[in-house]
Amino acid sequence: MLKIELSKMDCEFADEVIHRLGVLQPDIDISLVGGDLQVTLAAGEDAKALSQLIHDQFLQCRLAGVTCAISMFPTDRLNYLDPASEQFG
Repeated sequence: MLKIELSKMDCEFADEVIHRLGVLQPDIDISLVGGDLQVTLAAGEDAKALSQLIHDQFLQCRLAGVTCAISMFPTDRLNYLDPASEQFG
């Protein structure tokens, strides 16, 4: 049994990560119990490799969430990033 305590931010992505892991590793049993992700390892499963896979999936979900938030930001407000804009004189 692998038990991973999730941060508040990770809890938001837990359902997506569980879905992804179910696709990538269909032989594992994974569930969210309270604020913990609990994984029952299959026979011969490498706990360290699985832990890294879980970590990677959370990172990908966070990145997708940030990318989505940025893409919804009005582009007319991004001129502050342009040194050639009028505000820089």
